[in-house]
Amino acid sequence: MSALSERSGAPGMIELPGGGGARGARLACAEVPACVRAPAEPGAHAFFALRPGLGRAAYELSGPPAGGPPRPAYDRGTSLAGRLPRHATLALVPDGDPQDLGPIGPGLAPGRVLPDLLLERSGLVVGSVRLRALFLELGVRGVEWLPVRIVLLGRILVSREHYLLNVLTTVPALDMARSTYERDPEDPDHIARLRSAVLDAEAIDPTVHVLRPATFRRLILFRSDVVEAIAAAGLAAGPLVALEDWDRPD
Repeated sequence: MSALSERSGAPGMIELPGGGGARGARLACAEVPACVRAPAEPGAHAFFALRPGLGRAAYELSGPPAGGPPRPAYDRGTSLAGRLPRHATLALVPDGDPQDLGPIGPGLAPGRVLPDLLLERSGLVVGSVRLRALFLELGVRGVEWLPVRIVLLGRILVSREHYLLNVLTTVPALDMARSTYERDPEDPDHIARLRSAVLDAEAIDPTVHVLRPATFRRLILFRSDVVEAIAAAGLAAGPLVALEDWDRPD
């Protein structure tokens, strides 16, 4: 039995830490069998997709940092070292009427301000200092950690312990014959809308832990053993879902 299923609160369920009703925190094992069962081929791994959202918190990140490169640069899988301002800041903004949230707001209690891994709605990946330590322990390569401050309502410092997680590993991982999608009319080699994804296992190096598909770089994929390690370490993650659920409405 996997670390995820052992830690779950109910038989047949996976509960990612920080749950307690958080959207996307609980996944039925029947929906993600590759996560909790042996891979179909020796050495093969399932991959999970990171979806946007802060769970139950009534906030969202609004990026990218002011003074940094334009938004498309963050999806290219190229180094951004030295391209962000010294005190790069991400804005945390209310998802709704700020007057309804109170002085801090739901999901932002001191000591548990933000998840350790989350995806901002425009595609920026953010990870905590604790996630960075875990990735170093696991030997995860092909990622770049860019320090940022996270500020609420332009004045309240929420975190100095998060990074922009720039995923550099870009792989032609999608099976273009079996996936369904709409091509970008301005760039036919890339996907504008991915409806269902099937991976080409032979295209993925077995040592890769985290990747972007070359034809749809907004999609960030984490190998199942990394997802299990995140849960086993007690870290809180944004919704990590099976590929068939990536584009499914909440």
